[in-house]
Amino acid sequence: MRDFLYVNIQHEHARDGGLSFRFFETLACKTLLVPHGDARKPLTDLGFVEDEDYVAFDGTAELRSKCELYLADEDKRQAIAESGYRKVRAGHTLARRFADVFRAFGHHGPANRYELLSRTDVAIPFDAEEILKEKVTTLQPGHALGVP
Repeated sequence: MRDFLYVNIQHEHARDGGLSFRFFETLACKTLLVPHGDARKPLTDLGFVEDEDYVAFDGTAELRSKCELYLADEDKRQAIAESGYRKVRAGHTLARRFADVFRAFGHHGPANRYELLSRTDVAIPFDAEEILKEKVTTLQPGHALGVP
């Protein structure tokens, strides 16, 4: 069963510290993200638009009102969730983040492979599942798992 919406309230110590993976996971599941207003700036900095890709709230009354509105209006809820999903898929996948990190450290080979994995318009030229199965079945105790 798919969630209709996901309400996120960050812990006090996490505020002003960025976003958790949960934000991206929620959007990647085509679920309406309803974060506390503290998330506006980091989401905006990443290119997400309030009321287009997610819906924020600042207090309990506003949260209740928005939940009632979007639970009653399936078309609007799905349109916003779909928009957030498209933005996550276009530029905020783990493969994209790995590509950026590898590139920042000058490792262009792995960066290019992760870049390819992050693209939604390209068929992956290798079977990642088969590679992982092979690596796991041949893994020796005490050795790291390396994936091309």
